[in-house]
Amino acid sequence: MRFLKSKHTLTVVFLSLITSLSAQDEMDFYWATFSSGYGLNQTGQVVELYSCELPSREFIPYAKISLSDKYPSPNLWAHYGEFIYGFSNSNDFTRVQRINWHTKESLGARILHPKVSELFDEKLYVLEKSSADGVVLISSLQRKAVILDLENNKAYYASIPSEVAIDSTKTLYDWISAINPEKLETTYAYRGIDLMREAYTVLGAVLALFLVGVAYFFTTTRKTFRLNKKELSNRFKKIPLTPEMYHFLSTLAKHKKIKNQALLDLFFHPELTSDSILKRKNKMIGELQESIHDCFQLQFFDKKKDPNDRRETIYSLNPRITIKVTES
Repeated sequence: MRFLKSKHTLTVVFLSLITSLSAQDEMDFYWATFSSGYGLNQTGQVVELYSCELPSREFIPYAKISLSDKYPSPNLWAHYGEFIYGFSNSNDFTRVQRINWHTKESLGARILHPKVSELFDEKLYVLEKSSADGVVLISSLQRKAVILDLENNKAYYASIPSEVAIDSTKTLYDWISAINPEKLETTYAYRGIDLMREAYTVLGAVLALFLVGVAYFFTTTRKTFRLNKKELSNRFKKIPLTPEMYHFLSTLAKHKKIKNQALLDLFFHPELTSDSILKRKNKMIGELQESIHDCFQLQFFDKKKDPNDRRETIYSLNPRITIKVTES
């Protein structure tokens, strides 16, 4: 009975192996997880995913995914975790198109690092069983291996020792499994045009924020003024003031407006006629406006009729202007 049971077990294992081999023959690419088998068939830029329960041989299509038509169709496939990767080599660029077979999404194409691309030749192949650190590519011509952690953008390189049989999957996997990737030569998995575009995008965004900040600083600074009895200034320029100009501007700084009559009172003198006082006031206003415009290119204040008394005029400070009165 024990012999018959053992014989039955061997038969099941053998049938499972035959099923797995048959499945691989039916699919352009095949991989298995515990009790399930998966595969894909590729037609141009369209990839159809299949699943089957082992040891069943019946494949059931469960997703159809369109890849980007901007790039050549993949001619080499690999599987790691929840991702499958399609590699294509064209115009000295090796691209990898990523598919999440759980969510049935195409995650786009990326350009591989030039050092990874150097390994792509007619005898490059994917080690059927990935390592714990990623997809393993074997270049039998160069006797080199690269472990690609494509989700974390890392590539680990190793030369295959002469005692390791290049045509033995088990020997290669045992050798790869014993390697500590942290001690291997490492580069990025991706680099080139894609990362340059990302870098330029980030750099452009940072530069734009910097320019906006600089523009805001200069715009704010050129409209913020310091006033003392001798001059009106911002961080960049200044103009000299008469006592009447200072009083006029300091009143605007404090109250944001000043009535024309209050301004005329600054020029009152018993020996002056009303017409002379008005002319002196208008001359001061004109000279101040001209100096401010020539120096700061700003309209500092405007002149309007008092809504409560049409005979009165009011000078109002531009609401965008800030004046800070200081002693010196």
